Amino acid sequence: MKTKGLLLIICSIFFQSIQAQFAFTARSSTTEAKVNQPFALSFIVSGSGSLDSDANIDLPNFTGLQTLGSGRVQNFSNVNGKSNMQFGYNITVLATKPGTYTIGSAYVEINGKSYKTQPLKIKVVDAGNSASSSNTATSSPKRKYREAFLRMEVSNKNPFQNEAIVCELRYYAINSGWLGRLNEINPPQSFKGFAVEKVENPNRDLEQTLVGNYVYYSAVVGRYVLIPNQTGTLEIPSFDGKVLVATSFYDDEFATISSDPISIQVKSLPEPKPKDFKGAVGNFKVNVFADKKSAKANESVKVEVELVGNGNLKVIKSPEISVPNEIENYPPKMSQNIIADANGMSGKIVKEHILVPQYGGTYSLSVEPFSYFDPVSKSYKSITSPSISLEVDGPEKPEGTLAQEGEEIHDGQGKSHENYANKAEKVLDTIVENKQSQFWILGSLCALVVSLLAFFIWKKRKKSEENSIKVSESNTNNTLSEETKPEKPLVQEVVVSTATQSELRDKLSQIKPFLLVSNKDKVLTTLEEVLKQTQANSESVSLKNALISQCQIEKYSPITTENQLQNLFTEVENFIHSS
Repeated sequence: MKTKGLLLIICSIFFQSIQAQFAFTARSSTTEAKVNQPFALSFIVSGSGSLDSDANIDLPNFTGLQTLGSGRVQNFSNVNGKSNMQFGYNITVLATKPGTYTIGSAYVEINGKSYKTQPLKIKVVDAGNSASSSNTATSSPKRKYREAFLRMEVSNKNPFQNEAIVCELRYYAINSGWLGRLNEINPPQSFKGFAVEKVENPNRDLEQTLVGNYVYYSAVVGRYVLIPNQTGTLEIPSFDGKVLVATSFYDDEFATISSDPISIQVKSLPEPKPKDFKGAVGNFKVNVFADKKSAKANESVKVEVELVGNGNLKVIKSPEISVPNEIENYPPKMSQNIIADANGMSGKIVKEHILVPQYGGTYSLSVEPFSYFDPVSKSYKSITSPSISLEVDGPEKPEGTLAQEGEEIHDGQGKSHENYANKAEKVLDTIVENKQSQFWILGSLCALVVSLLAFFIWKKRKKSEENSIKVSESNTNNTLSEETKPEKPLVQEVVVSTATQSELRDKLSQIKPFLLVSNKDKVLTTLEEVLKQTQANSESVSLKNALISQCQIEKYSPITTENQLQNLFTEVENFIHSS
């Protein structure tokens, strides 16, 4: 029995020693790089059993290399009862000069035992005509740091006067570690020669863009719609931004990066211009609406004139409506719904007219012609809206109404028969002849006004009494409602899963044998789909979103390693198991 017990103890110690195997490795994403080309270094401790993830790692000096960014790595997995753990650092560096660089050993102490990595040798060759040595339009612009920069991109550098153009301010980063380093954007104080409309909440989807010889991550951090109101050469000023830059492995500082100013050559609009042209440039149409086609005298009629289209809507005047003198036209009510987005400026301007006809008859309401310049066809276009016919039931217009000042009376052939003085004399005679009827009308109007005034005073007193009663009842009801109001649930459950947990695990098991860089797109796409189909509570939603974002970043990363794929797979797998 003693022999068997001794054997069990020896076997236990033996298996514990097997489980406590550790490895400390240093790897580089490449063995040969170009000047100013970033590459990744990783110093990872991995093993099973009791592993202290807080153990201090002494990193080597990166003499001759510039540190772009660093990140802490820590992963844990438990498969078939066997726990595995990794921790360490991922560091992005670059060399500014050609040569062979030796990266020394890193050291770590675990459970009283010291471990070190093997030195790495990286060969750096001359990049030739790289992005940093050229200032052409296809290369990165002048800046203090080539790892991140700002660039203004314009939809049209040779527009017509009053033609809207879209300007996008993009932030470029050499790797995903620089994406979150942009701290703030400072736009210029003025845009001389431009009317400016800022696009709120521009789309910031991440893209990969080739600049010079390098692939950059880029995202829109500002978008503006500019309308040049002058001809000739105008300048879009530079934008400034602050980005966090690593000065050493342990220290960071904020540095200013700026976009280059851009010159715009604005063309004059062609001649001759239509007589009714008022500066509209774009593509437009005019709509006219009336709420009724027949009315009684002194009854209001609402007419809307709507200017719809895309172009310089913010700085143009919508067309006016022509109303006969027999209809009273009140000052119009203006409203607009104009949107500035990636396609420019679009929307509508609405003028609401309230018209009150005074006499019976048939009236024609017309909108003045509206002309605009189309920059696509490079031609002027005119819009003539159909007139609206309005039938009014009411008294006839009294004969001899004074014509407007300077107006002559014409027959169908356009010949003048009477001058203004003779016509005015006839009108005065008509007024004298109808004097008695006018006095009767005036007396009737005065009686009507007095009656309306008395009714208004009575109505106001009655409404005041009703309001006092309502206030008293409202206070009583509010007191009761506060006491009986049901409590609202603090969190509403939202179902976001469309697959069972077993189905999600099956999907993961199908891609587990293919965790290779060559299968990166397929693996990351599957991981992202699994995460989106996983049900998450309020506490794990943030972790779920973070994992989805990491899948998207790694999908476009040019330096993803198989180790990183394995780590991300393990994190997703653990998340599914815990959901």
